[in-house]
Amino acid sequence: MAVESITFFFPAYNERTNVGRTIEETLQVIRELAIPEWEILFVDDGSSDGTAQVIESHSVRHPSIRVVRHLSTKVTAPQCFPGSQRPAAIGSS
Repeated sequence: MAVESITFFFPAYNERTNVGRTIEETLQVIRELAIPEWEILFVDDGSSDGTAQVIESHSVRHPSIRVVRHLSTKVTAPQCFPGSQRPAAIGSS
């Protein structure tokens, strides 16, 4: 069965020197698998090195690349997905 849509998720903390390569390698996988609908989502956990800015610069060419920014580190799941925004467990109905 072919994959019709997918979200790639990457946590990031002070990864400015690595996120560009991560994005390019993920885009290559998307091209190779011919995935028609995709999203690359980074959660920046309070980086101080410009990680979010690098991701945002890539999102200009690829609007399906997004970054969620947190101002402090050690974020818990409820902080990432408050209330009804919290994702359902895999396989739940």
